[in-house]
Amino acid sequence: QAARGGSLSLRPAAALTFIFLSFCAATASGSPRENAVCVQNLLAALGHAPGPIDGIIGPQSFAAASNWLNTQDQSVRATFPKLSHQSAFRWCRQLGALQPGLATLWPSAVTQGWGDRLYVDEAGVQGTIKKLMMVSALTQAEEYFRESHQIELAATFDVLGAENASDLNRLIREWGARRNFRSTGLPQIADDRCGDDFSLGIAMRYLIALCWHPYDTEHPLGWSWWEQHLESFKLIAHEFVHMVQYDLSADYPLRRIGNDRQRVIGPKWMTEGTAEYFAQVIEADRVDEDLPGMFWLYLGAYGFDDPLSDLSDTRPWPNEAHYDVGHFAVRILADIYGPEPLLEYWINVGKTQSWDQAFRDTFGMDRADFETDFEAMRKDIGKVLIYKRQRAELLEIKAGQ
Repeated sequence: QAARGGSLSLRPAAALTFIFLSFCAATASGSPRENAVCVQNLLAALGHAPGPIDGIIGPQSFAAASNWLNTQDQSVRATFPKLSHQSAFRWCRQLGALQPGLATLWPSAVTQGWGDRLYVDEAGVQGTIKKLMMVSALTQAEEYFRESHQIELAATFDVLGAENASDLNRLIREWGARRNFRSTGLPQIADDRCGDDFSLGIAMRYLIALCWHPYDTEHPLGWSWWEQHLESFKLIAHEFVHMVQYDLSADYPLRRIGNDRQRVIGPKWMTEGTAEYFAQVIEADRVDEDLPGMFWLYLGAYGFDDPLSDLSDTRPWPNEAHYDVGHFAVRILADIYGPEPLLEYWINVGKTQSWDQAFRDTFGMDRADFETDFEAMRKDIGKVLIYKRQRAELLEIKAGQ
């Protein structure tokens, strides 16, 4: 599993989370039929009949897709891969973004509300309270991206939550059976990764799975209960950002590094750092507070010595320092360029099929150069301020040319 360990820099309790980018299940996505139905509906709306709207991409769907592509110029055709069940989500998202109104055919627009997509380990009042917390966090994240960045997710996903590894693994297996995943394509959570000492989250495509601290049932709505509620809120917000990354890059490319079986959507420090950054922005927006100052991120990352360039692959991140380093690096980019490019980067990943080209197109510099510059800044907060000023001046020069 590709580990994500960590928390927001000021999070009071240790937390571990994972991005589990497994595409070794029965299909490339957790919901192949709804993606295929989306493509068929969109092709029909564009005037190219795909045959029965049945979620099966057959000869008539291929013909409709080919006919539509032939009406487009080369610049558009180049952005669409060969239609298949594996590429159906990319087709779904890109076709839906072509014209106003087409996005109403996205799976996310067809499936309204969270009621049928939340699963917890308890029934009764406690289960209802947990689901309400999940809905609150998910709705807050949705509204932030919609109102601040005009981003709507095209895909749907389910959310599972439990207080121990055994119950979480059971919920994951049950979810896999509903989604027709082979068991070998699903994560298994070790007992020592989930329970009293840790909160944990997994982001698969079309699934967020959470293992949170046991709630204080003896003192509902007391201080410890609200502290756990806040911890779970931040964890859900972080995992929601990963769904945004998947969606904006249209699931492509999910590339392997070396012989690693896992496929990753971008450099891990960028993937996780962006999720940490926006989770903190969402939380600050919710309580109407400012983001913590750069100095606090600097302190969180100060004692960790592994270079940023080594934090790009899928090796497990066993503690919070890894996340603090990624968050610190992304915060520097956000302070210079603003939050929009942090989202534009994932769009460019999908367009260019290259992490490095996407970084150049987004930030105007090589990723390797930024990683090198970061090593000079991570031990000296003064160099961060100088670097930000220099980059801002360079942007002003380029804007005036």
